[in-house]
Amino acid sequence: MGSDDVYLASRALVEDGVAGVQPHARKRRLVLSALARLGERVRARAAALRAASAAEAVAAPAVAVPFRLGLAGLVGPQPMCAPAL
Repeated sequence: MGSDDVYLASRALVEDGVAGVQPHARKRRLVLSALARLGERVRARAAALRAASAAEAVAAPAVAVPFRLGLAGLVGPQPMCAPAL
């Protein structure tokens, strides 16, 4: 009910006044704690993604790209059936 909301809001203001806490300080603490939790979740997700990509890199088979030596030295990746220039 509306009166309950007003009562709870006024009670919070009185408690803040008795404790010597400004209302904006409470909001600031809530925002800072939410930001800290968000930062922890982002760091944990980034670490999980790094671990997953490292595990995929280890599990992925090594792909060898054949290089041919031509007259000009090392000529880029070419199929093995291509003639050397």
